[in-house]
Amino acid sequence: MRAFFSNAANHENICEKLRASSLQCAQCEETSVSPHSPGAIRNDEALARQIFSPHQINPDTGEPNAAAFTDAEKIGMSVDRLPVCGILSVHRRGSEKQAADRERKTRTDIDYLGFIASTCGAIRSLLDEKGERQFVVLDTATTANTAHADVCHMRFKDTKAKKDARTALMSVFGKLQCPTA
Repeated sequence: MRAFFSNAANHENICEKLRASSLQCAQCEETSVSPHSPGAIRNDEALARQIFSPHQINPDTGEPNAAAFTDAEKIGMSVDRLPVCGILSVHRRGSEKQAADRERKTRTDIDYLGFIASTCGAIRSLLDEKGERQFVVLDTATTANTAHADVCHMRFKDTKAKKDARTALMSVFGKLQCPTA
């Protein structure tokens, strides 16, 4: 397991590579897979997903849309462990990402709107029609962000199942928490 996570090539498209591997992903959650981490993620930990406009927001409702959750299918849906970093740190990193994106000018500018949160246990409790877990939450801390984790969708048989799981994942996250001035 350590060999998989210590290979930098596996961090790109981590969810896709985990599904193709022989690893038992639930075991990956039981220990820290990053040398930069404060430890394995507990079920009671709150996790924050940063939300950016225009691509992750439904323009009619102002709520996060499915695009805010699709990263879990391939590259890993980045979240921050709130007990490790705190709310202000999540907002600061969101604002920094917005500024860096605008400097690149390679695509439409994004706006950091805030974050949505869920507990790790709520994500881990999502089951498919066979009663098997849909998602794993991995401690993927980095030197730049020791609170970083990835949510990976580990099982789907077809497009409908993938969409249903994404809808279920959306349902366990709360309302958008915007930064205060």
